[in-house]
Amino acid sequence: MVGAASKQRQCGSDALPTPAARSFPPTLPSEPRVRPSSLRSTGPWLLLLALVVASLLAGLGMREPSPPDEPRFVLAARQMVETGQWLLPHRGSELYAEKPPTFMWIQAATYSVLGNWAVAFLLPSLLSALLTLWLTWDLARRLWNRRVARYALLGLFVVIQFGLMAKRAQIDMVLVGMTTLSLWALLRHLLLGPDWKLLALGAFAAGVGTVTKGVGFLPLLALLPWAAWRWRHADAAGPGRSWKWWLILPAFLAGTAV
Repeated sequence: MVGAASKQRQCGSDALPTPAARSFPPTLPSEPRVRPSSLRSTGPWLLLLALVVASLLAGLGMREPSPPDEPRFVLAARQMVETGQWLLPHRGSELYAEKPPTFMWIQAATYSVLGNWAVAFLLPSLLSALLTLWLTWDLARRLWNRRVARYALLGLFVVIQFGLMAKRAQIDMVLVGMTTLSLWALLRHLLLGPDWKLLALGAFAAGVGTVTKGVGFLPLLALLPWAAWRWRHADAAGPGRSWKWWLILPAFLAGTAV
């Protein structure tokens, strides 16, 4: 009898664990409680973060626009400020219709605040790069933990093209900032929500990205694989059927109307 009971207990201890409820994205072990030693370990990360910001700020205001694109954007933005004609960008008397005007609006608005073209023409790209880094860190922290967030930030920063675009007056870095903001808001709504305000923000940022450069709508395509996954896992947590999904359309149109 004793042997049978012990065997039964042993079999019970070897039983497979009950499957956990479905979750997406997969969860990682939570971080341990903060201790003095762990606080000391954050010192190198803070130093690295300071170096990241300093490297992006280095040289700001110390160079002139370089061809082919930077002088054209600056000339169009300068003419907006001087003439007060902000609706359509011009170069002299010629209408400049090769690019959407959003980036030049931002440059002109930055100059109106700072009064220095050497800083104003580069600042939109720099601020967009810093915004993109923070959004990447914050989303990884919310989905997983701070350690993953740090590596995500570092992985983005060491991409060569990211650093090059952050220090050039190009439309691309502002586009990256807008698309990342859109994804940040959409994924928080889809994976951690529902949060319908974030859904509207994601659609609005996609609209701004579209008028910044035509491909800015691409973050909205993330809704398609999520919808397919949700259809297969109807019992999963997250936003369900609601009339509030229609907020996407007016929010996107509002973004394109800026």
